[in-house]
Amino acid sequence: MLHTPLSDTGRPAPSFVLGGWGKLNSEGRRQMAEGKHGNGVRQSKQPRRRWVQRNLAYCLIAPAFLIPLALSLVGVLGNYYSLTDYDIRYGIRDYIGLANYVRAFTKDRMLWQTVWFIVRFTIIVLVAEISLGFTIALALSTVSQRLSRLARTAMMGPLCIAPVIAALMWKIAMGPVQGILNHVLVMVGLPAVNWLGDPRIAPYAVALIDVWIYTPFVVLVLNGGLQSLPRAPYEAAMLDGASAWFAFKKLTLPLLRPFLLIAVLFRACDSLNVFDIIYASTKGGPERVTTSLAGWASENAFRWYQLGYGAALVTILYIIVYAVSRRLLRLMTAGGLSE
Repeated sequence: MLHTPLSDTGRPAPSFVLGGWGKLNSEGRRQMAEGKHGNGVRQSKQPRRRWVQRNLAYCLIAPAFLIPLALSLVGVLGNYYSLTDYDIRYGIRDYIGLANYVRAFTKDRMLWQTVWFIVRFTIIVLVAEISLGFTIALALSTVSQRLSRLARTAMMGPLCIAPVIAALMWKIAMGPVQGILNHVLVMVGLPAVNWLGDPRIAPYAVALIDVWIYTPFVVLVLNGGLQSLPRAPYEAAMLDGASAWFAFKKLTLPLLRPFLLIAVLFRACDSLNVFDIIYASTKGGPERVTTSLAGWASENAFRWYQLGYGAALVTILYIIVYAVSRRLLRLMTAGGLSE
């Protein structure tokens, strides 16, 4: 005898249910069970989603704190190594205190030679890059916006090239026999120049490479500053009959001082730490006249395996960079930047 299936209310199920009763018994119940299980999974995911929503901001800003922290730990480790006789081949043998620093200042003639080179190199590239960058930025501010945008895009080329690749390109161009620069000099009737092989010329040739690479950075910074200057002071100066030189000296330079500070600080710190351009072009030669302090530290650490002494040289370089940056800040803020 067949029994009519009942609905949940105890009444006979409708006819359309009767026809698929077997399917309801097998598939329907399985889907209902999966639905209950899915609700459980969704409910279990809700606390996780709330945690992500509450802590998303902290997760996004965490790299800004963790990366400088990791770099500072590397610096602390380097300072510790500078107080030891760490040798890459044998490891740390003894804690020697300030012996590496005493050796650097009393016995290492290359320390003073490299310091003199990076100071001279920094002065040369700063004067050239700030002067050229400021001149080009002023010129771009006087042309049409379309031409200025096209020129800024074209000047991004050197910045998009890795400094090592740019230095290798210039090394080929400065070749004593097949270099294009000497080819041009010979065409105009001038003698060829041993750009990277003459100790008297090599420091200036390396500085020329740096100027070509980083002058566009100064142009972009100063051009952005010129575009952000307010127009009201210039309009008032025109109404008062002020000359263009007066407006440049009394308005443009003071208002542009923060952007000049940014450009000078970035380029000064980077020039004092120069390594890649020199290594790719001259490797510190000829006669070590282009050896930088960073290059000398690298050579001691990885060529002569004296990592402790190399760490001491890097610490000295850090102190020099810090002192120069602080001095530049004081010089720039003396004109009223802090106000």
